[in-house]
Amino acid sequence: MKKQLFIIIGAILTASVCYGHTWVCQWSPKGWTSSLGPHLNHGHIADDQWCGEVFLLDTQAREKPDEYKKVLRAQWIAEVLDEEKADKRLPGSGGFWESLASEQRRVIVGKHASDSNSKPEPKPDVKIPVGDQKIVVSKEGIFTIPALAYVDSGKILLMKSHDKGMQLHVPRQGKELSQFKYTVNLQKEGKYQLSAKVVTLHNAVKLMLSVNNSPPLEMRIPYTLGKWDICKPVVLELKKGANTLDFSGYARSNGLSIKQFTLSPM
Repeated sequence: MKKQLFIIIGAILTASVCYGHTWVCQWSPKGWTSSLGPHLNHGHIADDQWCGEVFLLDTQAREKPDEYKKVLRAQWIAEVLDEEKADKRLPGSGGFWESLASEQRRVIVGKHASDSNSKPEPKPDVKIPVGDQKIVVSKEGIFTIPALAYVDSGKILLMKSHDKGMQLHVPRQGKELSQFKYTVNLQKEGKYQLSAKVVTLHNAVKLMLSVNNSPPLEMRIPYTLGKWDICKPVVLELKKGANTLDFSGYARSNGLSIKQFTLSPM
């Protein structure tokens, strides 16, 4: 562990790795926490190849040295019996006594294996300002659609913008894709251009868009270097009256935040 730890301006840090990039783990009086990246459970500690979850549990268990002796005894017995070594990247791996040592860490810090099946506490409802849900139409027939004006959604996050108002965040896509839908009422049918005001921290970001239940088309989102920018518009064939714009994430696409959409007649 010595080669992993270093001190910068009084802070104790260790290099860490997760999918796609590195981040930093930082020690504080409340224990180890992650900075500039996800929770420790979603990566591993560099060099020593510790799974973030195992590393965190071990450091927490060591805070109770008398009880931590039980972990050490189980590991010593595993060593004497020449059991299969535990893979630090896989919680609970190894032979019987190594697995017992892993579980003992959880017991010490009050994290039994069954806790992983417990339901998280519900998050309080986010209060959305009325202005962030109102679709505005200019004299030229240009629609400004706030990202939060959706009529249905799933697997998205709402957050405050640093400038003002709020924004919609589409996280990195996994097995379950994000979905959000808008309804736009038009006075006449025809071709329209749709663009979005977005911010991204990575490249390879995509959104899929289905118009009125048509086959989805792809919206390529630019790498904006963490600044708001407008993506390249897509051309849509829309009808008079109500039109649905049904967005979904793209498998393994990186995340993005959306401030608003602009729909302009051609």
